[in-house]
Amino acid sequence: MVRTTLRNILAALDFLHTEARVIHTDIQPNNILLGIKDDSILSKFEEAEFEAPVPRKSLEDRTIYVSRPLPISYGAPVLCDLGEARLGTEQQQGDIMPDIYRAPEVILNMTWDYKVDIWNVGMVDLFEHRHLFRARNPEGKLDDGYHLAEMQAVLGDPPLRFLARSERSLQFWDKNGEWKGTASTPDLDAREERLKGDEKVDFLRSLRRMLCWLPEERATAKELLFDPWLMHGLFK
Repeated sequence: MVRTTLRNILAALDFLHTEARVIHTDIQPNNILLGIKDDSILSKFEEAEFEAPVPRKSLEDRTIYVSRPLPISYGAPVLCDLGEARLGTEQQQGDIMPDIYRAPEVILNMTWDYKVDIWNVGMVDLFEHRHLFRARNPEGKLDDGYHLAEMQAVLGDPPLRFLARSERSLQFWDKNGEWKGTASTPDLDAREERLKGDEKVDFLRSLRRMLCWLPEERATAKELLFDPWLMHGLFK
């Protein structure tokens, strides 16, 4: 199911990047819809609403309902919600992306391009029940320093030519690229606990093609479509 979902998302991104010339900027589980192949899901949804209506708040001009979750379906995945999309795939600026999914070039106020979407795909970990990065300090507040420290621990030292693209990098690294603080997050291998053996090796190799400090080193959506891990079992 994860492979099918990622292949569909990458196909959608390949179209957005190469044909539509659009950067999505907001890829997250909430923006990936799964089609419904079994209509009984809808019937059960209706029955549950009759038996136990969801809470609601009635206003003068509308009624607001609490969402009732649907069971996971195995229909075709669809990438939705382009409300934060940007026209043009090169030399963009500005703060984008949900906080925990932000690419390093966005955090460091660099210009960015369509490769932020590739980072975003790598961050949408569909295997684990936690996020790769917390991006929070001990008080639970969003903190760029803690976020970058986690990246440092997982990805290793960023190249100096990457840090040179932002004056803000001197807040976190010295002029020689040495991290000024401490980073205790385990490496990427330790973060993936559900896969084993060759399957884990292939998956992490695929993930490392997306999660790179330098945007130009990240694979394109089309290249990732033919990644060995994503292609596994496709022609059986």
